[in-house]
Amino acid sequence: EGVQFDDHSLGSLVIPWSKIIAFRLAEVSVEKPRTIQATIPIQIRTIDRSHIHAQIVQIDSKSATFIRSTGQQCQISLDRIIDIHFTLGRIVNLAQREPIAVEEGAPATAWFPWTWKKNRNVLGNPIQIGGVIYEQGLGVHSRSRLTYSVEDGDQFLTGIAGMDISSRPPDEQDGIGCAEFHIFVDGKELWDSGILSWKSPGSSFRIPVEGAEKFTLLVDLGPGHHILDRANWAQIRIIRK
Repeated sequence: EGVQFDDHSLGSLVIPWSKIIAFRLAEVSVEKPRTIQATIPIQIRTIDRSHIHAQIVQIDSKSATFIRSTGQQCQISLDRIIDIHFTLGRIVNLAQREPIAVEEGAPATAWFPWTWKKNRNVLGNPIQIGGVIYEQGLGVHSRSRLTYSVEDGDQFLTGIAGMDISSRPPDEQDGIGCAEFHIFVDGKELWDSGILSWKSPGSSFRIPVEGAEKFTLLVDLGPGHHILDRANWAQIRIIRK
């Protein structure tokens, strides 16, 4: 419909797209900002691709409340948020680390040009699952097995597994563009996604790794062999102590 503005005193205002040439959002400095009691810095990424730098106040089942640098307290519904990054050094993007072992390739063929990539899908484009674009993660093609060491202080492995939007077949044939995701810790399978297709939403996971030596990310073939099996480990991160 257009751009909607909400104000506590003025209410809601919608400006139609036909009347908009461009707009720019900027923080307004204040001479005497209010004292910020929140102490945890965060970065919020929303579905409209905005990036918000703030201090967290509270996160509940419905919304996130935070304080901007101006001292203004704001609240955003969780259904508008893609992710919240806590900038305390406790969260490490897995793309910052190197795997200790890599196995890639399709059965019965020596030709396999789709090597895994950091912060891109396997074709070198932005990682996208459904309608959501992720800035960070790993792009792979089945069959793919990446193994990483667990470092002292690592507690959890978190992320979203899903098929890249580029895995959609032109004729939308069933069984094509499908794969299955697995996570192993010290050789023991702790999570699997089941078969995910290009139609499937991302499947989130949170796996304990504290005290382990290594973990493995496996993307296995789907029903259509390896055709268009372009898979993503989106926003995959290590949570540290």
